[in-house]
Amino acid sequence: MNFILANFTKNDWSDGNVIFINSTCFSKSLMEKIAAKAVHLVPGSCVVTLTQPIVSQSFELLESKKYEMSWGDATAHIHVRTRNPNIENKSRNWSKKSPGARI
Repeated sequence: MNFILANFTKNDWSDGNVIFINSTCFSKSLMEKIAAKAVHLVPGSCVVTLTQPIVSQSFELLESKKYEMSWGDATAHIHVRTRNPNIENKSRNWSKKSPGARI
């Protein structure tokens, strides 16, 4: 496991398989740039965002759930990179019952 503190728009993170993005205060344009880079992740990769989901046909939104944070409530969005954005969203790599658990 590696933790990287860097600019999402200027670094290559396409080899990641679990990505956490604390995106609560991100602008719409920054989220669009992140979504454009995230499509380079391998199918089956998991991306967790806070407050704002990734809007992309290349991702299936598995779950959105509100959690209490130190600054107040935030919604965690759990996404999985799909194999083909044109197929029906049926992820085979991540369990909806236990996000992160391989099936």
